[in-house]
Amino acid sequence: LALVRELLTVRRREIVPRLAGAKFATARCDDDVLTADWSLADNQLLRLLANLSDRNAKPTGNFRPLRPIWGGEPAAMLPPWSVFWSIGAE
Repeated sequence: LALVRELLTVRRREIVPRLAGAKFATARCDDDVLTADWSLADNQLLRLLANLSDRNAKPTGNFRPLRPIWGGEPAAMLPPWSVFWSIGAE
């Protein structure tokens, strides 16, 4: 319950105010690592980085996190089943 509350708080603070006109931008899956971007209303990007495997994985060489909003700063090797969200201007 605490996790869901925290996620909803982040969503309300960081994402909801920027949803008007938001649209999907790009996605890429390299081995088990998924990256995706959404263009938000205020020229910001919402960026997802996820390791979808049960072993450590390396993000793609060109991945650049923005301001972390969930999961912190991704390490050079992503832990299994980890998810990182960031937001900002590229």
